[in-house]
Amino acid sequence: MKRLLRTVCYRCIPPRYLMTKIRDGRAVALTFDDGPHPKYTEPILKVLSEEGVKATFFLVGNEVKKYPDLAKAIAQEGHAIGNHTFSHSHLNGMRFHALSQEIDETTDLIQRTTGVSTRLFRPPYKKVTVPLLWYAFHHRLTIVLWSIDSRDSFEGASPLKMRYEIRSAGPGDILLFHEDYPHTAQAIRSIILDLKTKNLNFVTVGDFLKN
Repeated sequence: MKRLLRTVCYRCIPPRYLMTKIRDGRAVALTFDDGPHPKYTEPILKVLSEEGVKATFFLVGNEVKKYPDLAKAIAQEGHAIGNHTFSHSHLNGMRFHALSQEIDETTDLIQRTTGVSTRLFRPPYKKVTVPLLWYAFHHRLTIVLWSIDSRDSFEGASPLKMRYEIRSAGPGDILLFHEDYPHTAQAIRSIILDLKTKNLNFVTVGDFLKN
């Protein structure tokens, strides 16, 4: 019942403020959370560059602060950048002031570090709360969720299992990956090639906020 109510609520909110799929009948969007990562971001960027694919990276403020050169590299490669809070804290029960600090501090840090002024936000653990919706409405923020989870953060994840999870991906899907797992960096090329065999294009989530 909770899942049904959540789905109904999501569909009532305009995609300008809450996005679960992209508005494109020919493309998918690859998204990466929790970076930048000192070991795995560069291999992921290398594969994306070699395959001619642009993705969306939802960065954690703490990690941007520690690895600014990697954040800059993501931007310089032409990928879209989103906000994933400063500390990757759970938003359930978080008051509006604390939520604002988490988002604002990260947005400012991303701007100073990469030159990117982002209006994309992904809540940790997919938790969309009333304070977050209020913030999004008043700050023209787009909350970006996903339609398919690669499950790379699950116990026992492997490149083969990730390809299995992505097998149903089709036009309009937003795919979730994480930068901080070795199997993600190992699997991403095969997953891209699998999607290309379906004649799918690759877009960033930010492509749909330019108009």
